[in-house]
Amino acid sequence: MKKIFIVASLLLPFSLFAQQPQSKESQSPSEISTPNLTAGDELPEPPPGARYAEDHVFSFVEVMPEFPGGMEAMKAYISKNIQYPSDALEEAISGKVYVSFVVEKEGQISEVKVLRNLYPSLDNEALRVVKSMPNWKPGMQNGKPVRVKYNLPVFFQLK
Repeated sequence: MKKIFIVASLLLPFSLFAQQPQSKESQSPSEISTPNLTAGDELPEPPPGARYAEDHVFSFVEVMPEFPGGMEAMKAYISKNIQYPSDALEEAISGKVYVSFVVEKEGQISEVKVLRNLYPSLDNEALRVVKSMPNWKPGMQNGKPVRVKYNLPVFFQLK
């Protein structure tokens, strides 16, 4: 009889906690249900406290920014406008320069910088060409144009 009483007294506190419903604040993100979205549904608006500032820069959005004419047109623009620096030609240097920039809400290019450099004159040429790009089609989030960060490798190849 003592054994049953001891076992029952040990299990009683656990069973009391198991019966209490959890509030949404104490639930883990995987336990909170989210509405099922299908193609064409708009994403729900974030709560008022979670809205992004007007100058927030996104990394990924529903519709990514696009160079006028698409990727092929961008490749053609870069190859047409890039000038291989003479010092890099003399040194026979080739490779990739990774450039980061922000496509603004109106499509302008801003905040251009080198993420991974190759050679000083090649880095400067990649920056020059990216800064000279025409306005892009801006990225969209919830049907509104937003600022989006874009990373682009610029290839320098000797023929």
